[in-house]
Amino acid sequence: MYQWYILGSVEHTVEVDVAASASRLWDVLADVERLPELTPSMASVEHLGEGELGVGSRVRIDQPKLAAMTWEITEWDPGRGFTWEMSSAGVRVRASHVVTPTGPASCRLTLTMSQRGFLVPLLELLVGRRGRRYMAQEADGLKRAAETARSA
Repeated sequence: MYQWYILGSVEHTVEVDVAASASRLWDVLADVERLPELTPSMASVEHLGEGELGVGSRVRIDQPKLAAMTWEITEWDPGRGFTWEMSSAGVRVRASHVVTPTGPASCRLTLTMSQRGFLVPLLELLVGRRGRRYMAQEADGLKRAAETARSA
């Protein structure tokens, strides 16, 4: 699902139900450097600092057919989700990853990407479809990994 708010602003959201506990999904989600193993939408993910991830941590993400970008974690709520942001010429992107328990062995993953800036309409035309496909692939990969680990 995506929604235009105003010229220069767009938001995309992907939700998937996961047949695993919220804590299991969080364990998979928080291991961001493993994302390339889980989804074809990520070629590499590199934590640029030392220690554990948290607010202020920077992560370099390389995605197929897109320029590599450095993201900074702006919110980190262990077990519940995180948000990271990046800026590039003419656009600011905020991507949130939220885990919501729906039962003892089930949860929902919500990925939301908000883009703001004067180049957003052009970027949406050039790579919007790819971005939405990548978000769906990421959600599916995280779901599969959490559910596989649950049954292993």
